[in-house]
Amino acid sequence: MNVNDKPASSPYSFPIRIHLFVAIVSFVVLLGVALGVFHYQKITTLIIDDAEVTFDRIAKDVLLKFESAYHPVATTVDLLSFSGLLKASSFEQRAEYLEPLTSVLRTKPELLNMLVGYANSEALIVRRINNESERNQYGAAVDTAYVVDNIETDSGVGILTRYYYSTELVQLGVRSLGQTTYDPLARSWYKRALSSDSTIATEPYMFFFSGLVGITVAKYNTANDAVVAADISINNLSKTLKQSQITQGSLLYLIDKEDRLLASSEGGDFVLSSSLDDTQLKSVKELNNTLLNKVISRGASHYDSGDFFQLKEDKWLVAVRDVDLIDDFNLRLVILVPTEELLFEAIEVRHQSVLITILVIFLSIPVALLIATKIANPLKMLAEQSSRVRRFDFSKPTQVKSFILEISDLSRSIQLMQDTIHNFIEMINAVAGEKDFERLLEKITSDTMHVSSASGAIVYLLSEDETMLNPSCFMTPEGIVKTRLTAVNSEGDTLLHKAIKSHQSEAFTVDRHEKPENMNANRISAIEVLDAMGVNELKVVVFPLRNRQLDHIGMICLLFDPLTNSEASADKLDFVQAVAGFSALTIESSQMVEAQKNLLDAFIKLIAGAIDEKSPYTGGHCQRVPELTHMLAQAASTSDDERFSGFKLKKAQWEELHIASWLHDCGKVTTPEYVIDKSTKLETIYDRIHEIRMRFEVAKREAELSYWKAIARGGNEQALKPALERALAQLDEDFVFIAECNQGGEFMAPEKLSRLRQIAKTTWTRTLDDRIGLSWEELQRKDRSPVSMLPVQETILADRDDHIIAREPSQYDDPDNPWGFRLDVPENKFNKGELYNLSVERGTLTAEERFIINNHITQTIIMLNKLPFPKQMSAVPEIAGGHHEKMDGTGYPKRLKRDDMPMSARMMAIADIFEALTASDRPYKRPKTLSQAIEIMGHMKNNNHIDADLFELFLTSGIYLVYGEKYLQPEQIDHVDISRYLNE
Repeated sequence: MNVNDKPASSPYSFPIRIHLFVAIVSFVVLLGVALGVFHYQKITTLIIDDAEVTFDRIAKDVLLKFESAYHPVATTVDLLSFSGLLKASSFEQRAEYLEPLTSVLRTKPELLNMLVGYANSEALIVRRINNESERNQYGAAVDTAYVVDNIETDSGVGILTRYYYSTELVQLGVRSLGQTTYDPLARSWYKRALSSDSTIATEPYMFFFSGLVGITVAKYNTANDAVVAADISINNLSKTLKQSQITQGSLLYLIDKEDRLLASSEGGDFVLSSSLDDTQLKSVKELNNTLLNKVISRGASHYDSGDFFQLKEDKWLVAVRDVDLIDDFNLRLVILVPTEELLFEAIEVRHQSVLITILVIFLSIPVALLIATKIANPLKMLAEQSSRVRRFDFSKPTQVKSFILEISDLSRSIQLMQDTIHNFIEMINAVAGEKDFERLLEKITSDTMHVSSASGAIVYLLSEDETMLNPSCFMTPEGIVKTRLTAVNSEGDTLLHKAIKSHQSEAFTVDRHEKPENMNANRISAIEVLDAMGVNELKVVVFPLRNRQLDHIGMICLLFDPLTNSEASADKLDFVQAVAGFSALTIESSQMVEAQKNLLDAFIKLIAGAIDEKSPYTGGHCQRVPELTHMLAQAASTSDDERFSGFKLKKAQWEELHIASWLHDCGKVTTPEYVIDKSTKLETIYDRIHEIRMRFEVAKREAELSYWKAIARGGNEQALKPALERALAQLDEDFVFIAECNQGGEFMAPEKLSRLRQIAKTTWTRTLDDRIGLSWEELQRKDRSPVSMLPVQETILADRDDHIIAREPSQYDDPDNPWGFRLDVPENKFNKGELYNLSVERGTLTAEERFIINNHITQTIIMLNKLPFPKQMSAVPEIAGGHHEKMDGTGYPKRLKRDDMPMSARMMAIADIFEALTASDRPYKRPKTLSQAIEIMGHMKNNNHIDADLFELFLTSGIYLVYGEKYLQPEQIDHVDISRYLNE
């Protein structure tokens, strides 16, 4: 349908006032009925819910009161179980612990006794004297506060000695009571503690000395083979329940899992019978309480949500709650409350609400007629204006006047809608198109300030730990304010804290003349804002910024100067509220992009750090080369030299160089550590010089054995002795020579190689099978050679077939490999031949191992080419993989020449070489001084191995010295005459 078409009138159409009247009256009637029913049901539900909350509170209160008595005692028992008290063997040793024992008794009125039972039937019992009756019971004097019973065994018989102490633990007297039948090993608390690794609580029983009924908390110490315990009376439980009554007629009962009654709010004695061997409590059935019996018989599951229980025409609210102290001592609390007594006021409110609802329904009818008449007249005009808004036509605003405030507001809102939507769309387009985070914040701050006509605006962003609000942009109509504001505590008890946690804006006034007691960060920040604005008072409106998960990420503060009447209208503030929501999402998106960059950067640095940590021979190389490369790139980009006029990096290219420099050696993760760290010629996973040494030892023993066999056959000992000594000395001398060859060096002379081969012919006898106990792979290499019959003569050094590990075919061998590598690939992957390795002329690495070392750069290129770098960073593999290339095309791995390499790769080559020469954390070499390193690099420049122009920039810009002062040892920094290395 065309937007200009109007729907046809229905034959059943009536004036709007009729529709409004019928609709309003019908709505009020239906609403009244619905509200009446709903209100009635809701009040009924609230009654049940209120009862449920009340029951839970009572249960928690009782549990809390009981726990306050039980748990400190249990904790004390647990702590005492680790004390030296349990190791004490005499009363003098045990008396040293009276102070902590009496301290517990003094602070806990429910606690009767503290006990320690020893495995030899000895015991220590400390009790508090509470009244005259107890004082008479134990024969104590008037000033006696504590009675201590000490039981020691004599020939298997327990001897009881009673001690009397004052409040200050001054001994008042001693009585020897002779033999006693009390044996802790026979008590239930001692037996149960022995069978548990944790603190236990007994069932109620009668205590031996006092005759009272209670429970005992005990803990067994395995190391000391003793049990520490505490007796708790249950007489106070009924008082606790009495204190927890909600109403005068409510009843509370505490029963155990056997349905025995422990306490009641009605009081009374619930002990049926009690003896030293058995204590019987009254069960619920034996009380003849019909109401309580009915509750228990139905089970606790019926009362979890509150329920009505009908008995003798009285309604009761009943609930049963578990009161679990420990696993083996579980109680149930039964709560019965008369409904009419507990919820009298709530029931009255329910009845009154029903009457009020009915009255409102009747009174609303004439009011509905009046409202319908008043609304009808202006609605026709508003309908036409709304139609124009629907067509986005804001060219003819119409002012609709009405004494009804909502209609006038609607008219005003429609008039303002065009400007609002226009401004909103413009702001969205401007904010959404900004990629730079700093400029984004400036744009948000500026637009928000201008649309609200504020005197200034500040954007605060929440710190990563969500404890501080950091000022990110402060702006006035004159521009950005450079004043450095103090961060605001986001958890402080301030209006800023209220605003950041709110879903709506908050307004408050900042006055420099206020003198709060504490000069906190929020106050300091406010003073700084006042100083920057040059005013004494500001009205501040704060808008919280929330992300997509509705978490708060910051706030926008609008600043209004009261002296200039600069205060935004409610409409503008609502508009700012909407803009703040979109701004928050935009900020979040920018922060997410920045966080992803930071994550990538941290991951790259993590890899580089892992490579540096992999071997002590690399040190902090992967971390220092990026900084040195960046310094050289910065010098080239700011240089006025025409040779570097084309080197101007954009932001993305700087990021590209940053990533490439940090990942320039990432391929080292594939290089075996034992190859990187190879410090001797025979070293693999271990140094095989030890095997050679053992063969020489065997050869020496064989020479001695031949000597003694010759003597045994009748030879002259004096004639044979010199030959033996010469043979042993020669073997010692030969081994020393081999050991020296093993350490490597700058050059292996031909005469040394000749002697090495001669020594290798020395034989020794092997009598054990060398093909057992091997891995499958090594055994396969052994099978290349025939099995020798034992015993067999073998040379002391050998290059055997099993020392060769063949190279598998790879793309390296293909001249047209996809990476453009041009490599001299050794025939074998490894050659572990002993003579072959010892014959290495320079250093310790064979050709195969040197290929593996150099292979890290090929792996770097392969690994980086697999990463999906964006288009603006596609040169990362090329930059990172070119730092071993040489300007004359003899480098590695592609043999590129100078013009084939980007300038950033040539920079990294210089950085890589200089860092390696001067690094002081390489255990295999001494660090070079600045002059030594520059001299070596000067030769490399002359040989066309490094870029001459960049090397000159490296010197003239002073980068070598700046880097040296930061990373080199003081003794490495010496004078460098750079004029020797500059081009004429």
